[in-house]
Amino acid sequence: MSPGPSTLNYGGSSRGTACDECRVFKKRCTRKHSSCSRCITKGKECKFTDDSNIKVEDAIPTTDIKSEASDTSIAASAVPVNSGLSSIQQIAPRQNSTVENTSAESTLHFESVSLIPMLNAEEIRGRWLKPNLMTGAEDVPDEDFMATSQYLSAILQSYPSQKFDAGIFPPFIHPMQLSRKPISKTLANCSSLVGLWKNHTAGSEQMVIDTVKTEIARLMAEKQSISDFDLLCSFQALLIYMLLAYFYPINDTHTLPEKDIATLHEIAFYSAKRGLTCPDETTRNRPDWESWVVSSAKRRTLLTTYLFTSIYNSLPCV
Repeated sequence: MSPGPSTLNYGGSSRGTACDECRVFKKRCTRKHSSCSRCITKGKECKFTDDSNIKVEDAIPTTDIKSEASDTSIAASAVPVNSGLSSIQQIAPRQNSTVENTSAESTLHFESVSLIPMLNAEEIRGRWLKPNLMTGAEDVPDEDFMATSQYLSAILQSYPSQKFDAGIFPPFIHPMQLSRKPISKTLANCSSLVGLWKNHTAGSEQMVIDTVKTEIARLMAEKQSISDFDLLCSFQALLIYMLLAYFYPINDTHTLPEKDIATLHEIAFYSAKRGLTCPDETTRNRPDWESWVVSSAKRRTLLTTYLFTSIYNSLPCV
């Protein structure tokens, strides 16, 4: 037989014997007629009324709920700031990072960057002759090496397709390099020539190749007479041209001879010789923005060059 209405349980108490407060909120009641434990805790008047005489909407203490919320907010605001008890109240609103970056970018002066030269920079010139990712006995590529090379190839292949003017650029170019308007002439030319290379009209292939070669010749001719920042931009642009010629050959022919790889390492040598480390790094101090931007971008560009050289030495042109 199913239980009758007087024996149905709500929160472990008999609905017929629970006090009005516990019955409305369906809470466990100790059923002590003088005052149950919940009413004592809440400071409520404990009453026991017959089911037929109580209405739920009349019993819900809406005013008490509002006052509790109000009391909570007042208590939170009353906590001393330094007490550590009101963490939400102590957190200051985060300032707009875009505004801060804009202010920082507008005051950058890359012309006065001073870095510590790389001691063994001369070794970079011949680094392209060494397949530095090769592993295994007698430099025989194994399956892991081939898989790694194919993965790196897919990553490097995406770099020439990125648009500077759309805010998308290879990771070896620091965002603050493009903060000044207009951007570096060398990087601007690079962006335009990449578009010309990839979207040339049939029949203009030789003109496109000659135009890129002319720009490369200009970069190499100026490598010793320009600032450290401009030399970095030349290094980055030349790397992009090498990636472009290797992964997107015109007429499906290999247009990247070994002399161009040697040219890339030549300008990498000059860039590292100018400086690769911030002076403040040696003393564990915070470097200035300009030095850090140029230094970190140089390292990333040099690393990408080494990775690309390994791909060039190990895989056929794709």
